Amino acid sequence: MISLTDQMIYRLGNLNTEQQRISYQMSSGKILDKGSDDSSIFARELYVNDKVRTYEGLQTQIQKTTAQNSVSDSSISEVKILLDNIKQEIAKALNPGMDPADKIASAVNIEGMKENLLTLMNTRVNGEYIFAGSNSTGSPFSKDSSTGKISYEGDDTVKSIAVEPNTYRDKGVNGFDVMFYDKDIGNSTDDLDFTLDERILDSDGSEWHLSEATTGHSLTFDIDDVIKGTTVPSGAVGIAGNIWALSEATEGHQLTFDVNDSGNITDNNGNTWTVSGATITDGTNSIPITLTAGDIYVTDVLTTAHGVTKLSIGSTPTLREISGNDMPGASIAVTNVEGNKYKTTELLSTTLDDAGATVAGLTTTNAGSLTLRHFDNNGTVVTADTKTPVSVSAPTDASTGLIVREYKVDSSLISTGEEFSAKHNVFDDVDLVINALKTNTNGTTDSTNGPVGLAETLGLLDNSYDAANVAHSKLGGRNKIFELSLSTVSSKLVHFNILSQQVGGADLGKVAMEAKALELTFTALYSTITQMNSLSLVNFIR
Repeated sequence: MISLTDQMIYRLGNLNTEQQRISYQMSSGKILDKGSDDSSIFARELYVNDKVRTYEGLQTQIQKTTAQNSVSDSSISEVKILLDNIKQEIAKALNPGMDPADKIASAVNIEGMKENLLTLMNTRVNGEYIFAGSNSTGSPFSKDSSTGKISYEGDDTVKSIAVEPNTYRDKGVNGFDVMFYDKDIGNSTDDLDFTLDERILDSDGSEWHLSEATTGHSLTFDIDDVIKGTTVPSGAVGIAGNIWALSEATEGHQLTFDVNDSGNITDNNGNTWTVSGATITDGTNSIPITLTAGDIYVTDVLTTAHGVTKLSIGSTPTLREISGNDMPGASIAVTNVEGNKYKTTELLSTTLDDAGATVAGLTTTNAGSLTLRHFDNNGTVVTADTKTPVSVSAPTDASTGLIVREYKVDSSLISTGEEFSAKHNVFDDVDLVINALKTNTNGTTDSTNGPVGLAETLGLLDNSYDAANVAHSKLGGRNKIFELSLSTVSSKLVHFNILSQQVGGADLGKVAMEAKALELTFTALYSTITQMNSLSLVNFIR
């Protein structure tokens, strides 16, 4: 009797386990509760589910990209409409019946269109600026509050998006594509001609910078460059003046400072450094310094042994003029672009040196002559790959008396297979149109020597419209790739979802039949237990 009872309890336990399995499968729709239930099915399920997750991620990313591309497409369409409207305003203003007041009204209208262009080019979707290039976190186009000049802060790259595992495609276009056109092309057989108004790009998309800047432009330089101010250039070369030193230094570089900066030098930890004999110290660490002239000192090269990775004078970096063996206070604001790469603010007529004279130019003298240079991904000048010398001419504009700097890279300096383009900013052309309308200048003059007449700006706007049109076509081709990729990925996702159900999904019809059979087995077992209980010795005695 005891043996029969143990058997009944054992069988009841098995039925309870089976009941748990059937309940799980009916509620979840899955075959396996634990991977150890069937290792073969579990392995197949893992593989298929991994594919499902992969293609779900791809689908989400491509859908997001498609939405951004759609906005890019509509934005460029609006840009083309605005450029066409500006051309119509120019054509209308060239009518002899237009008086100066009418032209000023047209200028105001075009200024509004310029603002609309700026807004379109700074369009953001899902937190990303769609025309910014590789860094989509900051607005690609910025407007100078003093001059109204609009500059592109992005680069000539676009992001690549996965359309299949380990397969990527370029998405969208950047600001160079839409709002710049090639002013000139240079290669091993053709010279490259440009002014400081152009941006120089090579065939790999790297930007090259000239080792000088004049009024109305910015200087891009390396932290180790020796920078000097120049007089108004009277010919091909300006006369170099005082040195301008950067107000900060990072690991591997030296800080130049005035003795009066003692107590105003801070490090990356927030500690203050003061001059103490032949060193500067924060009270714990010290760095040897050398007196170079007058009150000017230079630190040793910063290393980790000094306990700091950066020293700064002031809260923001500047270039400070060394004048009369000290730093009396003249400075120019700069921005750390990345790594060792810095860029000054635009030099204006209000950018003054210590003597109160306009800083007409800045040049890096360490190269010895005018040089076209580019920076690596760490923001350091690639010294082994420069174009030197760059020749310069300085024709005089008869209408203004101003000297215009025109540069040339001889074709002999450009290797076979290399190609450089001088990119011209469309916003600069729009500014020329506005200026021509406000000054009532209809005639045509040399575009590099301003002021530019309306007749010439009409041709410039043709170039601008063509550039936007090419960018639009390029975007259309890329958009089509993502549309086809979305269709392909969606189809594969449907396939893998079906396969996942077939591999790991429970057959609910079969499970329902098993549940019914289990119910009958439970009924029979409990009936047997009841009958056996009625045959017990206790019941017999009663």
